[in-house]
Amino acid sequence: MKIIDFFKKDDQRATIYLIGQALTQILATVSVLIFGRILPAREYGIVAVYTTWSTFLTYFIGLQARGTLGIAKVHKTDVYKEYCGIPYVLTFLTSVAACILALLGHRQVERLSGMSLGIVLFMIIHTTGLVCFNIQNSIYRLDMKAVSYVANNLLVNVAAIGLSVVLIVIFKGQRATGRILGLGIPYIIWGACFGFQALKRGISHRKELYRYCVRLSIPLVFHGISTQILSHSDTLMLASMCGETEAGIYAFGYSIASPLTGIWSAFNAAWQPDYLENAKNKNDEWLRERSDNYLFTFTALMCGYILIGQDVLRILGAREYWKGAGIITLITIAIYFQFLYSFPSNYEFFMGKTKMIAIGTVIAATINVAINWIFIPTYGIYAAALSTIVAYGMLFLLHDLFARKLGGYHYSWSFYLKGILPVACCALVSYLWTEQVVLRWGMGVMVAVILGARLWKKKALL
Repeated sequence: MKIIDFFKKDDQRATIYLIGQALTQILATVSVLIFGRILPAREYGIVAVYTTWSTFLTYFIGLQARGTLGIAKVHKTDVYKEYCGIPYVLTFLTSVAACILALLGHRQVERLSGMSLGIVLFMIIHTTGLVCFNIQNSIYRLDMKAVSYVANNLLVNVAAIGLSVVLIVIFKGQRATGRILGLGIPYIIWGACFGFQALKRGISHRKELYRYCVRLSIPLVFHGISTQILSHSDTLMLASMCGETEAGIYAFGYSIASPLTGIWSAFNAAWQPDYLENAKNKNDEWLRERSDNYLFTFTALMCGYILIGQDVLRILGAREYWKGAGIITLITIAIYFQFLYSFPSNYEFFMGKTKMIAIGTVIAATINVAINWIFIPTYGIYAAALSTIVAYGMLFLLHDLFARKLGGYHYSWSFYLKGILPVACCALVSYLWTEQVVLRWGMGVMVAVILGARLWKKKALL
């Protein structure tokens, strides 16, 4: 029996997303191996700076309007197809504004970014294509077209790697430029195609829909920036306060746990459209049964990883990285709080309360930076890991509070505790029996067997 066909129809999308996530991760690894060899360190750094600025730009070009599509599908059902064109219009308008600002203040832009005006303008166009690409992917996800979503991601990644290699060979004296062009051109082409498709379908002229979109999307800009601060401030502050070695150990530890974030992202991509649809239809039985399945599956994965994660780091990392083995459990717990926070935040999206989402993330990011500032000089990577737990724990608590204030929230604390308690017990085991490798792996195998038995019985991932 094929893996995808094993699960119920709703869960086949989750399986497709997981397969897509795994293939995307493989492509990312291949990309690192290829460009780590053919790009000198200096030019690799130039590309890294470029991608950092491009990521930052994605929060302003388009004003995160794609994040409002799920809300519109619930609350603007009758005009949803028309509404899908609005994020494209906002993306085009903000892109033109960014180009004009870059041209008018080119000296300041060049000094601030460390890049030439030509590269900056290309970056704006590249980011515009990337945002259009992400808008279409959001539409595929909400329309439950998992194959289109995954195929889209894989094709553009393969194109970016292949084109980059060709252009690096062509631009022998400026290899970084070749890599930058290779990264950007596929997204520009894909984005232009999706933009023209939206134009052919027709663009809305209803001012009230644009006002609705902007009102919801502006808070998501702050949410997105705060999420980046929450994700990256630990490494940056460790590098500044303790040196690049500590930052490298922490970053490597974080990368060991990062597949869990990828799994959560894949699950959430499948979960959110179904959740919004069933919450809208007040299908309480579906919400209760499938939420329990979702919680059980992800909790079991987290418990298993907590038990063996420190050994994975020792297997994959050189001895100098082993110092970071102790933070794997802490980082994994932080990722679990990130998963738990998705329950109230999805409800806030369902209710159209994007301001609440932004407020919670801004507060959590501020707490993360404050704790890092106070404790990193003394406790190093452990302070960074603990600050991440506190920040994501606070993110979860704040959003849960906000969701309950809205009324009608589906989840009680007894629901959360069904997940939190097993994770806490496994974390305790991982620290009390750090040296008992056979015991921990034995328990990890038991968790895997229990999860496998439940999946076989339920025929459901989520």
